[in-house]
Amino acid sequence: MLHYFNTARLFIHFQKNKANASAVAEEIIPVASSSLLMRRYTPIKARKKHRHSLFLPHGLNHHGHNDPRIIRLARALCSCGYTVYTPHLTSILRYDINFSLTSKELQDGLSYLCNEPTQAPIKIICFSLIASLTLHVTSLSHIAPKIHSIFMLSGYYDNNTFIDYVLFDPKA
Repeated sequence: MLHYFNTARLFIHFQKNKANASAVAEEIIPVASSSLLMRRYTPIKARKKHRHSLFLPHGLNHHGHNDPRIIRLARALCSCGYTVYTPHLTSILRYDINFSLTSKELQDGLSYLCNEPTQAPIKIICFSLIASLTLHVTSLSHIAPKIHSIFMLSGYYDNNTFIDYVLFDPKA
């Protein structure tokens, strides 16, 4: 029940701070030892309490982290005080669904966040196909302890069957 109250508080806070969406710093950061690039949205106004970071991977689209919907959502969440990271997933960008490559890109992005010295627990918001792959990556032993929560909005009727296919079917 507490999670419902926290979610409601986030939306109320967002409604009060719509005007602050422009008070966001954006930068592209390369992930060391990887070809992955991530866009980081940081609130310009300093806050006393460090909030969780949000990892927001884009879904299947040709704009990647430049998708206007992802940018608007990232800026809105940042205006609520969160640092938001949007990875640029090249395999999804090309509509070339390669589970191992996409999982590697997600793992590189989350590993980068986990290794940040001042990193607070990570919240993840993901949609569609990328939600199942992100769930798989967050189960890795060096990433799992740093994950605070995952919000998945998936387009699969039976997510368990899809995850079993991705993890155990040799054709995946």
